[in-house]
Amino acid sequence: DPLAQARDRIGEATSAARDRGRDTVLAGRAEAVAFLRSGADDGLSWAQGVLPRLVDGLVPHLIAVVVPRLIDGAVPDIRARVVPVVIEDMTTDPRVRDLVAEQSRTGPPPADGRVDSPLRQVIGTRDRGTTPAGGG
Repeated sequence: DPLAQARDRIGEATSAARDRGRDTVLAGRAEAVAFLRSGADDGLSWAQGVLPRLVDGLVPHLIAVVVPRLIDGAVPDIRARVVPVVIEDMTTDPRVRDLVAEQSRTGPPPADGRVDSPLRQVIGTRDRGTTPAGGG
């Protein structure tokens, strides 16, 4: 029957076209994956070479411009939020209270002469009746 033969040929052609299409899609997918992997590897290699130099170039700018602006922006908030909490913690800490009580009985520990001596020369001391250096 010629009609049945035509149907068979169309079925075989359709099946062959489907197989070729599937093979083409699989090959294209493999090529795309290989391309993307090589592109990612190339990009990673490029970034590993460029980023350290970029960061090294940015560091002076960060130190000179960005960090001071961050600090200037943060200091008011630190003063408003952090310092009061630290003071509160220190004033309620029993160890600090014990230290203050001990020093009020015995006086502060002797100052480090390396710091104390030049400081006395600059600011003088009331108990010795001296005046600051150059203060007459």
